[in-house]
Amino acid sequence: MKLIIITFSCIFLLSTTISARTFSDYINPDFTASYLKFIDNFGTFLLSQNKTFKAAIFNPGDQQARFYLCVIHAASNTIIWSANRDGPISDSGKMFLTVRGITIIDEDGDNKWSTPSLKSQVNRLVLTEMGNLVLLDKSNDSLWESFQNPTDTIVIGQRLPVGKSLSSEGDDSNNKQSSKKGGFPVAVAVLLPILGFIIVTAIVFLVWRKLTLSRMKEVKLGKKSPSSGDLDAFYIPGLPARFDYEELEEATDNFKTLIGSGGFGAVYKGVLPDKSVVAVKKIVNIGIQGKKDFCTEIGVIGNIHHVNLVKLKGFCAQGRHRLLVYEYMNRGSLDRTLFGGGPVLEWQERFDVALGTARGLAYLHSGCEQKVIHCDIKPENILLQDQFQAKISDFGLSKLLSSEQSGLFTTMRGTRGYLAPEWLTNSAITEKTDVYSFGMVLLELVSGRKNCYFRSRSHSIDDSNSGGGNSSTSSTPGLVYFPLFALEMHEQGSYLELADPRLEGRVTCEDVEKLVRIALCCVHEEPALRPNMVTVVGMLEGSTPLPHPRIESLNFLRFYGRRFTEASTIAEENGYASMLHQQARDSTSMPSDSLTGRFSYISSQNISGPR
Repeated sequence: MKLIIITFSCIFLLSTTISARTFSDYINPDFTASYLKFIDNFGTFLLSQNKTFKAAIFNPGDQQARFYLCVIHAASNTIIWSANRDGPISDSGKMFLTVRGITIIDEDGDNKWSTPSLKSQVNRLVLTEMGNLVLLDKSNDSLWESFQNPTDTIVIGQRLPVGKSLSSEGDDSNNKQSSKKGGFPVAVAVLLPILGFIIVTAIVFLVWRKLTLSRMKEVKLGKKSPSSGDLDAFYIPGLPARFDYEELEEATDNFKTLIGSGGFGAVYKGVLPDKSVVAVKKIVNIGIQGKKDFCTEIGVIGNIHHVNLVKLKGFCAQGRHRLLVYEYMNRGSLDRTLFGGGPVLEWQERFDVALGTARGLAYLHSGCEQKVIHCDIKPENILLQDQFQAKISDFGLSKLLSSEQSGLFTTMRGTRGYLAPEWLTNSAITEKTDVYSFGMVLLELVSGRKNCYFRSRSHSIDDSNSGGGNSSTSSTPGLVYFPLFALEMHEQGSYLELADPRLEGRVTCEDVEKLVRIALCCVHEEPALRPNMVTVVGMLEGSTPLPHPRIESLNFLRFYGRRFTEASTIAEENGYASMLHQQARDSTSMPSDSLTGRFSYISSQNISGPR
């Protein structure tokens, strides 16, 4: 068998490409000296890059008059494509690679096969790693491909062109032989890996579907039952663990150790089977709003994780029972430590609480995929662990904002004493609403008192609301609005007058000034003038310069203060002092639907005090 390939150089023998001479197709007899030798004894003249496929002049039947231009799968020696299957040549036939394409001629000069007319001159012959024999021009554009002219086999990565069809096996027996190898059919050899891949993919899909359906069953919150008033079943990706009511009943020793309570219900200490200590919130007022708050809490905190956010470890929604399982915070809530009668909270500990709370809020506002507005920042919702590490809790009133939203309109929610002025003006609520509440908490950290405290007839500040310690005298009984007092002391530069008297001088004027200035900036009446929480963190850490509060945006505090004084004076005259005293000590929550229909009657006292 003679093979003529007109090439640039014989150095391309072991490459994946062979180049054609860019001159006339006329083949001079002198060019017989340029005949290309076979790479091996089986007629192979071209290999793919990783030697997966080979191009060869091949005789499948070992007869002198039956030679074909083939592409062969090297490992199985299986023919995947042949050019002249209907016109075999003898061992004296010739193959030419010219600028016009490939031509196969028998010894008598008969043209047995050739590529069709091409749009430009051939520059290279390439065999790809997928088994595609390609003619390329100088611009590396494809002129002709064996994949576009399939015979009886399709391989992985090959598509059957529109209008093309696979031919049957050859016509002769040799060709059939605050396409086989050892009797193994070509189609089976090539299609078996494809079939195996399809089967494995189908099995994986079925297993995944079964696991997904099982998971969806596990996270359904109860069964729809009109008589019991249960939640409709729903699914939230990434939910924390779900507990049976009996498990939590056993973990809390039948809800024996009460560690907190509020309008939502009560919180109990518990121990799970893995010995981890938890706090179990048992929600008792489960109306329509209670169901929404329960779902909100799971949806928000169940998908976010931060060192200054309390971790939701699980939940229970069984029958009429609604419980949330949190990590246990052994020092309880900030209000019990700050306003209680225990050991005084030292200044560095107060600063650490402020910084931790600020970092948690900064993450909610700018570190989550969706911005989270907490809507109820106050000391009761700031929990403390060892070393007074602060973590924000209670996300039942939270609202989510997408990346496209800058604010939202919603009914009033939160706690009196920490509500920003925009709640009164029916303005859009943004993350700056939480900044205002944080500013109020910061003032309470400075003073050690709630932002509204009661001055009794004895002309002394009531010690029961400040956790004991020294008391100062005054000539006027009634409610004292501490944010206004802080503004007045800021204007006078008398910052130590604002410090908790129980600290007994264990704090400097500069330390108090820092927190007071940050707090006053956070409670600016205009939300746009309040810093964001990332900036607040920088101020506390010292990386951002301290701002100067805008007095014109703080004058509303004078109005609030006068209203409280007038209200407390009238109450004093009418014998209601004890009632106001109780109001000043108690915290009143205002859920989203509690003020519906009464918005026009809300006064400044409803917004900022007394607690």
